[in-house]
Amino acid sequence: MMSRALFMAVALSGLAATAVAAGPSATALKRGAAQCLARRNEDACDDAVRWNPSDPALLVALADLELRAGHPADALRHYRRAAELAPSMSGLNAKIAAADAQLHPKHKAVAARPAQAAKPTAQSRQFSNAEALAQSH
Repeated sequence: MMSRALFMAVALSGLAATAVAAGPSATALKRGAAQCLARRNEDACDDAVRWNPSDPALLVALADLELRAGHPADALRHYRRAAELAPSMSGLNAKIAAADAQLHPKHKAVAARPAQAAKPTAQSRQFSNAEALAQSH
């Protein structure tokens, strides 16, 4: 009697493990990928990327959601992986640059500084021989 109960428990746990190992159904995968590509659900994107890690469109969708959620490091990692898989994907370099700028805001400020310094002010007047008023000699 005891061995029969033990056998049933082992058999049921084996069936449960097989069901978990098989993963979600094809319908659930398609639905998760569709929700991911529509950029609606980050959890669906995580699942879709886990089951299909070589799909650059899913990686970009997940990265877009992560960037929107304020996780630029994760987004940058997924954008770069998508760029490895599909180097000719349009707009991907701009997304990588945007994620990098959000991750490192100081780089953005440093890049803006030379443009501001290039504008001549009254203190930094440049002289030229082309205009009579500003001739230096």
